[in-house]
Amino acid sequence: MVRIRKLNDRDALKKWEQFTKGFATPIDEILVETPKEKLERTAKLLQNFEQFCYYYFPKITKAKFAKWHKKFTKHLIEAKGNINIAVAKCCRDMAKSSVTVMLVIFMYYNGRFRSFGMFSDNYDKAETLLKPIKTALERNELLLRDFGPRQSLGNWNAGSFTTSDNVSFKAFGAGQTPRGDKNDDSDRLDFLVFDDFDHPEVCLNPERMDKRWKYVEGDCFGALHVSGKKWIIGLNNKIAEDCFIQRLWDKCLREFPNALLITVNLTDGEGRSTWKEAYTDEECREMIALVGDESDTEYFNNPSEKGKEFLKEWFQYKKLPPLSKYKNLIAYLDGGFKKTKTSDTKALVLVGMMDGEYHIRKCYVENVTIGQMIAWHYDLHDWLRNKNGTAVWWMEEVFLLGLLHDHFDDAVEQYKFRIPMKGDKRSKPDKDLRISNTAGYFERGKVWFDEDLKNDRYANRLIQQYLKFKSGVRNNEKDGPDAVEGAIYLLNEAARDFIGGVAVGESRKNKFKI
Repeated sequence: MVRIRKLNDRDALKKWEQFTKGFATPIDEILVETPKEKLERTAKLLQNFEQFCYYYFPKITKAKFAKWHKKFTKHLIEAKGNINIAVAKCCRDMAKSSVTVMLVIFMYYNGRFRSFGMFSDNYDKAETLLKPIKTALERNELLLRDFGPRQSLGNWNAGSFTTSDNVSFKAFGAGQTPRGDKNDDSDRLDFLVFDDFDHPEVCLNPERMDKRWKYVEGDCFGALHVSGKKWIIGLNNKIAEDCFIQRLWDKCLREFPNALLITVNLTDGEGRSTWKEAYTDEECREMIALVGDESDTEYFNNPSEKGKEFLKEWFQYKKLPPLSKYKNLIAYLDGGFKKTKTSDTKALVLVGMMDGEYHIRKCYVENVTIGQMIAWHYDLHDWLRNKNGTAVWWMEEVFLLGLLHDHFDDAVEQYKFRIPMKGDKRSKPDKDLRISNTAGYFERGKVWFDEDLKNDRYANRLIQQYLKFKSGVRNNEKDGPDAVEGAIYLLNEAARDFIGGVAVGESRKNKFKI
């Protein structure tokens, strides 16, 4: 599929116009076949969505379908329920719109629906998103040759057109009511697509967000047929904590357990491209770096405002001493919940203390399985050995008790030795308070990252967690700072033990004192 990078509205419009031309496929060669052969060939294409797209839209399908494309379209084509919903929290540049347009065209030629509505943040966007369908029906010579002309003589406008077999297609901007909308056969809407329906300003205003959601549930959903099969598609990257795509997702969780809910990020938890047929891992890393702080929203469906407790300029790098010079090196793990597979961030950090400074020498911060988290320890163990370093391995006691026997013991069979984990038994104060209390170290320039970590994705994620940290805001992106706090606490305790405490004894009066 052709991928569209949206830089601004004007640039996006130009790119989409160019993209739309790809649906007007000319015939490159004359196909000689009997009517029976033609019928058999087209019947096979109408039974296979991917082959249908590769054949009729060769200019669009330059990259093979990703796994999520296949899962997404299969769910809607099979349509096992009366109400068939697919919600995709889809990052930028994943061909969500082009795949959906091809799906609608495929389902149209299969006679699956009678009245289609394209909804977007405003009417111009909705009309633009609808245009590729109109272009395909008008000028795709492969479709025209196989299925005949479908353009009607009367109602054939950019934002509202009806085919010769009386299937209607209409564009709606948010707030434009489809109430009572029908085609000439009095068919109410039975297929709704919400594409780029969210708007940042609306999402930031709870009253406007409530009003828009009321419009969706009342005007849009209420315009559907009560009887028969219906399709609803929601497409958007998650641009705010409260937004249309999240509300539709939550509604499905509560009320429609058979809906398809799918999150599509640019890369997986290991930094690998999730659309390897189109993008290399290196291309993804370059774009994430280019987009910078906004990559979480644009590419990872993880919108968050910057916090104010840790400032970007506080995070600094320099060449740090050899590991053998440290009196204490603490490897501290914040392991998350033991039954979690991939939903929580897990963090392992290696921190040393020297001359009153805290040195972050290595870190692992990612959404990974427990097995991958344990593998970090063995990777760090080998790294330390190669650099002539030794660390004390710590983990919060409550997690250690649960993980030690269930998972770390199993790892001994694979790696042939055990990581000597110790449990941090202290009664910890509130997590946010503990992390906030470390801000002074950063502000006074007492925390340094090894210069080798400048381009390290784990270190970058750790820093991003600090920059987004807000006391009292609940999320699962605090585990890196929490692990660093644990290491700093233990380093401070070790330093106190090394210096020695203050001796306290009983004072006696000297009777010989004058």
